[in-house]
Amino acid sequence: MSRILVVDDNELGLEMTTALLEADGLQVSAAKNGKQAVEMVTRDRFDLVLMDIQMPVMDGISATRAIRALDDVWARQVPIIAMTANAFAADRQNSFAAGMNGHIVKPIEREILLAELKQWLPIDIAGPADVRNGASEGQEACLYTALPQVDVRAGIRRVAGDQDKYLQLLKKFQRQFAETAAELRRELASGHAEAAILRVHTLKGVAGNLGADKLFVAAGRLEQQLKDRQEPLSLEEMLSDLSTLLVSLQRLPEIRKDHGPSDAVGTETELRDLLAQFIEPLQKLQAVPSQNCLRRLLEKQWPESYTEWISELESLIADFRLGEAADKINRLLTDSGLE
Repeated sequence: MSRILVVDDNELGLEMTTALLEADGLQVSAAKNGKQAVEMVTRDRFDLVLMDIQMPVMDGISATRAIRALDDVWARQVPIIAMTANAFAADRQNSFAAGMNGHIVKPIEREILLAELKQWLPIDIAGPADVRNGASEGQEACLYTALPQVDVRAGIRRVAGDQDKYLQLLKKFQRQFAETAAELRRELASGHAEAAILRVHTLKGVAGNLGADKLFVAAGRLEQQLKDRQEPLSLEEMLSDLSTLLVSLQRLPEIRKDHGPSDAVGTETELRDLLAQFIEPLQKLQAVPSQNCLRRLLEKQWPESYTEWISELESLIADFRLGEAADKINRLLTDSGLE
């Protein structure tokens, strides 16, 4: 069994890469920065190293140079593959100049990763895998409903089809990046540009892996603006996309393990009472209480005549058009006789 060392400072990125490798029968060890990676390769032998580029303590370029400089034939020959969210030619050139053997762009797709590994390792994986641990169509549908701004299918694919793992990573994302807006504003205000660039770079890489493509693109634009010492024009767009995703993730704990449709059928009286609870948080533009009300609404099946209407309401709330959602509810309560 081939032994891989994965070097990545971000826990979510590390877990996603590990899931892909282990699904294909590879043995994985992990290091959280370049310094730790250098220490590990002086003590142990790996068949290949997957090295993130932009990391604190010691970056991937410096770590690769340090490994190649070790007084050990193996260290000079072990394949080292760069992993980076930057796809520019200059980044590839820097990787190869430091002694790397390959360059993979994040978000990492299984087919591309395996194609690179097969150049260096004696592995033989027959065809694309479709591992679906703990998977169900109902669960995936719930994720699509909760996260309309995320390419859920791509995110699940990047953890070898393991939906439960994907759910865990989404919750970790919620915890890890909950304070990012405040921290980033503080860094920019205090002139700590390098810390801000690293924070945005990390967010970009994780968002891309999870399938949050809009956030990934906005973070990429902001990262480049900060690197070029330009006005951070994409800051508010990126933070808005991040806030939208974090609020949507509030709904995930309520997704049950069975993830099937509820058997509970609601009456028109129950629907009227529940919709009345929506009005105040929607009118006050309170996103989280509004999402909580929506979650309770979706826990039941309602008369078929309201199905399309509820779907439209859900879309308005997902897009944070809360004032329009309040008007829609008021019209229904008035016009349909539910009042």
